[in-house]
Amino acid sequence: MQRQHREVLDARLLKPKAFRRNRQVQLFNVIRKGKFKGQNWMMEVAGSLHSVSAKVAAAVEVAEAAATTLVDSFSSPSCCS
Repeated sequence: MQRQHREVLDARLLKPKAFRRNRQVQLFNVIRKGKFKGQNWMMEVAGSLHSVSAKVAAAVEVAEAAATTLVDSFSSPSCCS
């Protein structure tokens, strides 16, 4: 079993570099032509990142508002009399 595994690894290492480089070029061409994640995948990724950042900003605003109301309620004199 181990010998077979070693032979497979040797075969992989003996592949010419040009073959590996061609594989990378093929992947790049697929991505560049827009066959990956729809036609305009870079815009999709940018849009999703933008929406995530907007949601995070909204959550931060809500948390800040909650914190200020909490601090105000504890700092009022009627709280702990």
